[in-house]
Amino acid sequence: MNDKKIEEPQVNIEDMSPEVLERYNIPVATPTKDYTKVRKYGILIFILILFSFAVLAIKNTWYLDDTKDIIGDISDAFTVPGIMFIGAAILVICSNGGAFDMMVYGVKSALSTMFKKDIKDRKYQNFGDYRIAKAQNPAPYKHLLICGAVYFLIGVIFFVIYSCM
Repeated sequence: MNDKKIEEPQVNIEDMSPEVLERYNIPVATPTKDYTKVRKYGILIFILILFSFAVLAIKNTWYLDDTKDIIGDISDAFTVPGIMFIGAAILVICSNGGAFDMMVYGVKSALSTMFKKDIKDRKYQNFGDYRIAKAQNPAPYKHLLICGAVYFLIGVIFFVIYSCM
């Protein structure tokens, strides 16, 4: 008897043609586009536009006749939301650095003590566990900073136009 094992040939699915894959009913993973960035920036830009319209409505820009005043209001409509979102990004950066960790942990543990029957069922048993878990999952802030900065720069451009009139 011959004790040699017959080796099966190694087949790379990526080298096969789509017709062969379809003939043998081999599922093919179709690449899907990741729309999370588009959605994140789209929602943020929509919120910025809403803030801009709110600023224009508060200042009654639609009833102005002077071009210089309209340009000044448009400058304000871009600058105010831009500064707000840059400030929000700075707060997130500070939070990622641990500036509010003790306060957040204290409030969460106090609320869990009040509303849970067993204190040992808390998600984090001590502040060290909370801090390590928070450091492993920082909050994203770049989209806030980028959109806020772009909006602020548009406001600065309108301010330069306003001051040159």
